Amino acid sequence: MREISKQIVGDNLKGELAPFSFMLPSGGEEIKGAPLIYIPELVAKVVHLLEENERTRRLTWHEGFIPASEVWIKIGGDKGGGTFKMNFQNVSIATPNSVHNTCVFCCFAAGDSVTNLHAALDRFKDQVEHLNGMKWRQYTIKIFICGDFEFLSKMYGLSGASGCYPCPYCIIHSEMMGTPLSVRGDAAQRTLETMHDDHQRYVSAGSIKRDAQKFYNCISPPIVDIPVSQVCPPGLHITLGIFTKMFNLLEAVCCNLDLELALHATDVDSSSFSKYSLELQNLPLLQAELEEAQQAQENFQQMATYVVLVGGAERNPRAVNLLKQAADKKKHVKALVSLNEYSSKGIQKIFIHRIGTQVRKYRAAVKKGFNEKEGPFVKRLDSALQEIGVQHQQYFGGAFIGNHVHKALKV
Repeated sequence: MREISKQIVGDNLKGELAPFSFMLPSGGEEIKGAPLIYIPELVAKVVHLLEENERTRRLTWHEGFIPASEVWIKIGGDKGGGTFKMNFQNVSIATPNSVHNTCVFCCFAAGDSVTNLHAALDRFKDQVEHLNGMKWRQYTIKIFICGDFEFLSKMYGLSGASGCYPCPYCIIHSEMMGTPLSVRGDAAQRTLETMHDDHQRYVSAGSIKRDAQKFYNCISPPIVDIPVSQVCPPGLHITLGIFTKMFNLLEAVCCNLDLELALHATDVDSSSFSKYSLELQNLPLLQAELEEAQQAQENFQQMATYVVLVGGAERNPRAVNLLKQAADKKKHVKALVSLNEYSSKGIQKIFIHRIGTQVRKYRAAVKKGFNEKEGPFVKRLDSALQEIGVQHQQYFGGAFIGNHVHKALKV
């Protein structure tokens, strides 16, 4: 099998232990070897794929969306499962985003820092730039760069979303992004030339990151010189952000309804919502009982003081009887009513421990609340989404995936 595999793969696939950067728990970083697998002849691989698509008559121009004289290839990167993968897709077919139409040409087992991206991708820089504008048959190949915002920032040498000038397309300050276009006006457009110039100025000034905004956050050179006009907006993440914000607002409304329902709910189960509802409804009753017991305690103390003042139990049997009645009025009030014991320890023992402790416990539980996901309205919201085939992922904080987001936004 290995011999057959060697004959098929030949020199088309290479693997090596390459130096990559890894973050240390202490905050520093170290360089050590990690697996790197890649297709050395990217141009030949792209041309081979196009020839196969032409032979099987799969090429399409999407009803004129792609010019008839061009074929489009998009190149992107993605991290996950402990590895980073670079891939390309032929946009000029019916389903370019399908996993079956995605070709991974580089994969390494390390993080996607700028250092690591350069270590793995610099070998493809000339090939990618050569592909952009290359002639294949009667068509011109046009390369697009795609990925999430973090990846695009790294590919074009920008600080990222936290920078003062995070946009890869234009020079606009982050504080102005929420200002209407009619108020702020058009922002200057970025180009490969301005990015290289800004980065060179940044290096000449000492490469001080806290001053990055003075150079429009161009802290590294672009990894590949593909025009900014050929960078795909991260549509998936934009729609994901819109849907997640809408969902969170809707979930907050459902949670408020659950809070109102908790005052009247009668169904009891093992959920945190049922426990919260029970404690919320019982808290006012306990508070009233505590106040009543505290008033009884105060009355008891006043009677006890009267007994002491009039000279003892032997001389005031009627007062002692009244004191006993006050003590017996509440079962939880354990009073010692003989005059001798009263004079030494009686007052200290008259506390409302049981009810006071329970009230404090209930107050803490009500303040803590309940697991929002176990509220009846929030649970029904998740059920409604599942009915249309949309559900949270089990991992990554319960986030939604792209196809589910698009499905939900169409409903």
